[in-house]
Amino acid sequence: MSMKKISAEHLISSYDETHKPCAEVNLQEAFTIETHDRIPLFSIENKLTENFKDRFNPIYSVTGPVCINGTRPGDTLRIDILDIKLTRKGIICETPGRAGFGDKIKKARTKIVDIDGSEIVFSEKIRVPANPHIGKLATTPPGSPVSTASPGPHGGNMDNKHLTTGASIFLPVFLAGALISLGDLHAAMGDGESNSSGVEATGEVTLICHLEKSLTVGQPLIVTPTEVQMMGYGKTLELAAKLALDQMALLTSKTLQIDYLDAAMLISISGDLHVCQIANPLVGVRVSMARELFAGSSWLPDSPFV
Repeated sequence: MSMKKISAEHLISSYDETHKPCAEVNLQEAFTIETHDRIPLFSIENKLTENFKDRFNPIYSVTGPVCINGTRPGDTLRIDILDIKLTRKGIICETPGRAGFGDKIKKARTKIVDIDGSEIVFSEKIRVPANPHIGKLATTPPGSPVSTASPGPHGGNMDNKHLTTGASIFLPVFLAGALISLGDLHAAMGDGESNSSGVEATGEVTLICHLEKSLTVGQPLIVTPTEVQMMGYGKTLELAAKLALDQMALLTSKTLQIDYLDAAMLISISGDLHVCQIANPLVGVRVSMARELFAGSSWLPDSPFV
């Protein structure tokens, strides 16, 4: 049986419980989602968006939602990223008023770049390492529609450069079927997404989903081959950091069976706080701890996946 592939023609720009699933897959069934970058949304392929009816800005569109059969509200969904394939050139954008350089930018500007294997061809003389990863991956929250530009407990616009092949993400399930959506691939991006853009790219992502019965998460939790990362978001970096630190302390306390204040000490001496993005109204950070601290935990996925 061939692997199910979900076409990038299924574009949405909000996480909305009224969106009908574009596909259904089962738990522990590998499947592939095609994505788009900002290039077709800059009128290069208008045919993909001519029937777009979502009232939110199509520039932030993702593919979905996909129903994961067997998931229910209150579950924790673990999504393993099996592969990311980039399929063409990338685009870098800068926008007046956004992120760290917005006050210096008077006119929107874009730059098309080649992706040459493991490198981004920034110019004839400058190449930088490629780091293909997912900018937006989410379950659908309940209630009023949420723009795909927004991060939160559901995931969304996380812009964490470690959400790549070999990583897992744990997300809460709010609705039957989880209704996951994915998009905003980056061929490369630095921590902070300081100019409001990575190398926005088109590609295909292969995933497999599992239920995690031994863990409840309040914010997105990412596990890489070397780290455990808790995400946090807020209107300021301070608020985002406090949220991520609190959630990591709760996880550490429960998993290692130590009290909350000991967990805070452990995070302070061994954890790292990084900025993921300052490009959106809700900025994002991550707290990273060594994976080996959580060795033997029932929720820790195998690495590499088996």
